[in-house]
Amino acid sequence: ACAAGAHSPISGSFACIGCAAGKSAVAGESSCTTCAAGTFSNESAAFCTLCEAGTAASGGASACTACGEGSISNEEGSLCSPCEPGTEADGGNCTSCAQGWYNS
Repeated sequence: ACAAGAHSPISGSFACIGCAAGKSAVAGESSCTTCAAGTFSNESAAFCTLCEAGTAASGGASACTACGEGSISNEEGSLCSPCEPGTEADGGNCTSCAQGWYNS
């Protein structure tokens, strides 16, 4: 059986192949699984890692991408959206602008 992060595509084979970035495999798997949207992995990963707040990734990603200025990621980390007018991105949330300030 292969170690975590690798798979053996041929049944009964002792040749293990590391999973590509954006995929993962637990020990003993015969194939790699594509990371879901909102997660990523490096090469030969045992599991996919959740994107941090303010970043997002589509399925099969090797890294999460930072949301642009004035944007936040959705709860799943699968896409970035701009904050509404009158609010600003503050960590992973859109918050109201301070009194006397605006954001269009």
